[in-house]
Amino acid sequence: YTDGLARRCGRSLHSGQGRLRAAASEAPRDVRQDPERFCVYLLETCLGTSQPEPGEDDLVLLAARFE
Repeated sequence: YTDGLARRCGRSLHSGQGRLRAAASEAPRDVRQDPERFCVYLLETCLGTSQPEPGEDDLVLLAARFE
């Protein structure tokens, strides 16, 4: 991820990282098994939407599944 996901207006990077970690650990198992669903879940949980407005801070999230 980039800091655009963790650091939002008025929030520190540290608190944003904590929010992101909490969201990742609380995701349902079936969501964690699918990288695309996992990314959507994290975006919706951390940002309130899976489609941020254009022009907002940079935002990149990558998830991979290894078997």
